[in-house]
Amino acid sequence: MEIVVRDLTEQDIDQIYKPGVLNQDFQVGETGFYDQKYLTAWLKQKNDDILLVANKDGQIVGFLFCRVMFRTWAMGENIMVLPKDKDVGVDEALFAECQKRLGKLGIDDIDWLARPDSNEEKFLAKMSFKKGNQFYWWEKMTRPVWPDHQEIKKAS
Repeated sequence: MEIVVRDLTEQDIDQIYKPGVLNQDFQVGETGFYDQKYLTAWLKQKNDDILLVANKDGQIVGFLFCRVMFRTWAMGENIMVLPKDKDVGVDEALFAECQKRLGKLGIDDIDWLARPDSNEEKFLAKMSFKKGNQFYWWEKMTRPVWPDHQEIKKAS
């Protein structure tokens, strides 16, 4: 039952997409979780952003996304572990790998976006993050909301 943390690949996007859409912790606005085209484009960018998945027994059981904002600062956006694997250290393994990679880039300031009372918030407190100011998410869509999100939510 070894947990293997590795880079997200294009082949992984289908496996993380539905759990991401259904996770209420990621519903920050009208759009919620990223659409598949966005994830694919993000993955193909050549930058220092960290997009990780955790595998256990050949299955993806979690993921973590962290953006490098500046040469000394990174912003974590998502860390998710499937409910059945919550208590086996998957989130800690993902975060440890993220922190290691950020350290190699010389980044010493890691901030994270998390909804109040979410699983992410509890995890961040456990990882010694300090709660800062609370903000509201403001959003303006310039095109229709990602329709496949609605289909996934209706089917579940």
